[in-house]
Amino acid sequence: MNRELPNLTVHQLIYIREAATAPTLAIAAERLGVSQPALSQGLAEVERRLGSTLFDRRGRTRVPAAAFGAVVEVAKLVLAAVDDLDRHLAEIATGTRGALRVGMIDTAALGAFAEPLAVFRHQRPGVHTTLLVDGSIRLSEQVADGTLDLAIVVTPNAIIDHDPDRFTAVELTSEPLLIYPSTARLNVPLSELGPWVSFPAGSETRNLVTRALAARGVTMEVAAESSNPDVLRQMVLVGVGSCVLPQTVGRGGSSPLTPLETKPLTSRPLSLIRRRNALPHAAADGLAAALVSAAARTTNRRR
Repeated sequence: MNRELPNLTVHQLIYIREAATAPTLAIAAERLGVSQPALSQGLAEVERRLGSTLFDRRGRTRVPAAAFGAVVEVAKLVLAAVDDLDRHLAEIATGTRGALRVGMIDTAALGAFAEPLAVFRHQRPGVHTTLLVDGSIRLSEQVADGTLDLAIVVTPNAIIDHDPDRFTAVELTSEPLLIYPSTARLNVPLSELGPWVSFPAGSETRNLVTRALAARGVTMEVAAESSNPDVLRQMVLVGVGSCVLPQTVGRGGSSPLTPLETKPLTSRPLSLIRRRNALPHAAADGLAAALVSAAARTTNRRR
């Protein structure tokens, strides 16, 4: 039958270490801030729990018993491990160590929020930060189930609408969406721009665009779909169809697209979302603050 492990506290291990390193028990007690009788009683309790004698008496003097050296070495090892753990937990609590899982839609990951994320990684190398780039629905689902600590998504969306109390959301920016005619349909009115290429059916951006075009009397006849805005942009360039894209995407690349109108058709809010009942996470708090600050700077530059 396996013998039960001795039930020793960290304070008792500290008593053992000090008793081994101090010249006398009186000095050990002074270092510990306790009386010598209290230290003696504490060591006697350790002996009882270990079932082994730590000190032999020679007249009025206590001398280490045979088992004392081994017990001291174990006490030092355990206390060193506890000290490492305490330091590690303190670093997690201050956001300088640990793991951070971040999600962003593609335009956020490649646009204004790429720099603050890179700066955060540089400033906190002890935090293992991973980035997932995906659509708003999937990212919101993963924030909800705890797979991601935070995400930048298009809001509102179906996941957040279904259970709004499960999330906290801070709107970072409103991304303009412009109409970009296919190269095969340049210089024609809006009503004749079809066919269209667009984000997948059911996505929040597709819903926004569909409603905005319908308000202008246009029904989208979609010839191709992609969740990747750069792919949609390329489809516009090669003449597959016209598209409504974020302005940053239309302006990007070596061949900027020419919008039908300088005024955006509509805009899509990008928000930073987190799970409302999540445990405290200092690293997530730090990155969230950096992203909010970056969004504010971008907004101020536009004014």
